[in-house]
Amino acid sequence: IRQNSVNTKSDIIEQDLFLETRKELEAEINHLQNNITLKDAEIVTINQKNLSMEENIRKQKAEIVLLHAELKKLSELACTCKTEKCLPDENLDLEKETADFLEKVSAVCKNKSLKVKALSKDKNVKINLK
Repeated sequence: IRQNSVNTKSDIIEQDLFLETRKELEAEINHLQNNITLKDAEIVTINQKNLSMEENIRKQKAEIVLLHAELKKLSELACTCKTEKCLPDENLDLEKETADFLEKVSAVCKNKSLKVKALSKDKNVKINLK
């Protein structure tokens, strides 16, 4: 009977330990399940942000394409304007500037025998005056 009683006490202790361990494991499982639920919610939020950013990127790319097209038009327009309008005006300005320069030099050199040589900084224009 004594042996039986020891076995019964031992069995009770074993069962108590088993129940305690089981409760601890169940608590750990609940904790992990809660963490999984939180992480799932984070994943959903991140996916929504990702979709929003991808949509913004698509819109910005479309805007860039439009801006490139507008830039190309403006660039072509500027080139057309320059070749059609600006070149004749530049020639007129060059003629006027040259005439003004000659008048000033003429006034300075009046009744003087001077020889002057000049060269532009980029060496594209050379002038000799007598």
